[in-house]
Order: sequence, then structure tokens, then C-alpha cells
Amino acid sequence: LHWAYVLWVHVPIGIATIGLLAVFLHEVPKPRQHSIDYLGSILLMVGVGAIMTVVVQARRLDRAVTVPLIVVGLVALAWLMVEERRVPEPIIPISLWRNRAVAIGNVGSLIIGALLMCVVAFVPTDVQAVMARSPTVAGIVVGSLSVLWSTGSICAGRLMARTPYRTIGVAGAIMLIGGAVLLVILDTPNQMAGLVTGALLVGFGMGFCNLVFLLAVQASVAWNERGVATASVMFNRTLGQAIGAGLGGAVLNFGIALRAPGANDALDQLLQPDLRAALGTERTAHLVDAVATSVHDVYGLAVIFALVALVIALLLPRDLHHAKA
Repeated sequence: LHWAYVLWVHVPIGIATIGLLAVFLHEVPKPRQHSIDYLGSILLMVGVGAIMTVVVQARRLDRAVTVPLIVVGLVALAWLMVEERRVPEPIIPISLWRNRAVAIGNVGSLIIGALLMCVVAFVPTDVQAVMARSPTVAGIVVGSLSVLWSTGSICAGRLMARTPYRTIGVAGAIMLIGGAVLLVILDTPNQMAGLVTGALLVGFGMGFCNLVFLLAVQASVAWNERGVATASVMFNRTLGQAIGAGLGGAVLNFGIALRAPGANDALDQLLQPDLRAALGTERTAHLVDAVATSVHDVYGLAVIFALVALVIALLLPRDLHHAKA
């Protein structure tokens, strides 16, 4: 109907969620005094915000801005590490990161978050700019990936009842590798089915890996630490997505600039039907080739992240399984 309706979908779902919680969640709260880590929150925001600004906006920032941002970000994060060791209720409990499963789960979440964006953020470019398909087709491909993610999570949850977490994580990472490799080797303009298959493999693998890394962390901490442990996993996945989007965009832009010098608006020309039609056959073919090859470079980045995810899954403790959760 219209893109804005995507946002309205959340309203009935949110109301239904509130109703379910109100009816079925029964708790006996035990109020006590808390010490809010205001300084830690500010340092985390400044440190991550400064570094991510450099990652995402690197091509637009002057060195006079980039260097101070990096320095401010690193100083803020270093100060954060010192601060979190001495406050009674730190926003990032350093002690949790001494737990092997917690550290592995958080790093794994960051990596698969980066991998996800190297696929989800650039498959639409592939479908529309290279294959000349409509935004609707691009949306169906990305939507299918999301559905397979949910399906993969359900399947992984079933398997975890009788299978070690590491085995499920390795299986998911192998699917991520297979999907990313398939995207890399495709002759994109002529293989829509292959692109969809690769995206679906990535989605299914994400369902496995995301659940494994989350539950591995939750199963390895005390009950009263599960809230902050879960939040750290979600934060790192979001951070990974920002890193993946920034690095993928840099690779794409650099590739296009290298292969089609002077065509800084190549994507705009290919994505808009009227501009594309005015390019001419030879010019269109040249730009399509430059964009297709550059997008494949981004998929290559996804392969690297998938291989790292496999190594991280292999590092999970052998005895970590559902019974411990």
C-alpha cells in the first residue's frame, strides 16, 4: 500500500503484547535501592558513537574531524573500562566478560550482525540496480530471508533440547558460509534463483547462530545477571550491524569509483527507471558491471564474517547444552 504502513504494523502487535503480559505474567517485585551508572552510560554513548561515526561517515569526513573522533572514542572507551571496575552496578559488568561463553556469545553476535548487513543492505541493490527488478521483488527476497531466520530459530530451538550448543552453532555458521559463497560466485544478472537461495541460506543460518550465541550467554550466567547479559548480546549485534553497513558501504562505493571513475551517481542512475532508460545500452552495461562486481566484493566481506562465525562457534564449550540453561 505504502511504505508508512510498515510502521503501523507494530501498533496492533504492541497492543497484543501488552495484553499478554498483563494477563499471563505474574511477578512479585522486590523493590530495593539501585545505583544508576550515569557516567558509564555517557562514556559508552560517546565512545561507541564517535567510533561508529567514523566507520559510517568515513568518506564524508575530513581528517581534521576523523582523528579527533577516533581519539575521543578510544579515550571514552578506555575510561569506561576503568570506571566499570569500581561502580557498584556497572552498565557493562567487566566480570561477565571473564566468562568464556559470555565473551564468545557477544563476539559471535557482533560478527553475525555485521554479516547480516553485508547481505540484507546490499541484496536490494543487487536486485534493483543489477537485475533491473522492482523494489517489490527486492522486498520479497529480504522478507523471505527474515522468515527463514525465524524458521531457523524455531528449528534450532527444537534441536537444542538434545544437541550441544556448539553443534548447532557450527551448523548455522556452515549455512552462513554456504549462502555467502553462493552470493559471491553468482553471475548475478542472470541468476535470480541463485541469489534467493543464497539469501535464504544466510537467513536460516542466522536463525541458528543468533539463538545459539544468545542462549549460550544466558545459560552461563546467574539468574540475576541474565538481563544485563542479554542486553550485551543485543547491543553487540546492533553494533555489528552498524559496522557491517559502514564497511559494506565503503567497499561498494570504493569499488564503483574504481571501476567506473566519474560515475559517483551510478546507483541513482540505475535505480531510477527514467534515468536508466536514458543511459544507453553500452553505458548501462558498464555501470551494471561496475555495481555488480562491487556488490560481490561486499558479499566477499560476508564470507569472511561467516568464516569468523564458524571459528567462534567452534570455541563454544563442548558441555554447554540445554540442560544447563
